Amino acid sequence: MTEINAVLEYLRDNPKAMNREVADNLKIDYDNVKAYINRLKTGGYIEVQGQGITRTVTVLKEMSVREKPTSKNSYKKEIIETMIDKYMEDFKDSGTLNDRIEVGKVILRLLEKL
Repeated sequence: MTEINAVLEYLRDNPKAMNREVADNLKIDYDNVKAYINRLKTGGYIEVQGQGITRTVTVLKEMSVREKPTSKNSYKKEIIETMIDKYMEDFKDSGTLNDRIEVGKVILRLLEKL
């Protein structure tokens, strides 16, 4: 079972689980869990209602056990989307305007590759 499938199964059994709980119980990197949940949302596999401790996850559809990108281009797109997610976190955490501008430039370059 892939990590993303494990996250989906965990959320099915624990719809109120926080990202840290998922990461700790499945022994998966916290940032990866966040990226997987984002992919599951955008892929229509889950629906997330609320935020923080009031968050509830509903599994909408199943994912095949070995689901992964079907082509080199879709795999590349998936990697770029994960990178954008990480840089968006950096952008939000940037302390100065110059830091935000630099991170924003990287994000724009990644978006151009999609």
